[in-house]
Amino acid sequence: MDGTVATGSERAAAHPSEPPAPDARRGRMVRVLGVAVAGWLVVQVVLTGVFAAAIALRPGPTVWHGCQPETVEYDAGDYCLAVVERRDLRLFVVPYVDHHHEIWIGRGPQPSYGYAVDHSFHGDIDGSSVEWAEDGVTFVEPSGQRLFVPADAFTGGR
Repeated sequence: MDGTVATGSERAAAHPSEPPAPDARRGRMVRVLGVAVAGWLVVQVVLTGVFAAAIALRPGPTVWHGCQPETVEYDAGDYCLAVVERRDLRLFVVPYVDHHHEIWIGRGPQPSYGYAVDHSFHGDIDGSSVEWAEDGVTFVEPSGQRLFVPADAFTGGR
């Protein structure tokens, strides 16, 4: 021996089978635990966002509908106009759910496929009416606001 004192890292290099010092093991465990907790938190935040979006983006209820009379014919289909409540998740500085309405015109009373347009109501929806004509359909609110959709927009399929 030459009289020099070996440091901890020199001893570990000289004797690789020796376990690391307790302080080194504790530091490594704290880092691993910190990474695991951070990963778990990220997964929780992502899952919460996915579930919140799924809940917010479900189609809302049909709040009003009217179907074409037998006196008006388009292509080989029977059409209905439905007003649906919608909820959209907006991701600005503070996420919020935007409530609005869509007017759907399609085959059958359920708005699953067809022509859709966002619509802002001026007052109550009760008392609204729909006027069907060969050239299109007009949705009339009690306030007098009218929305005309030409027949070419909702007939003919794809």
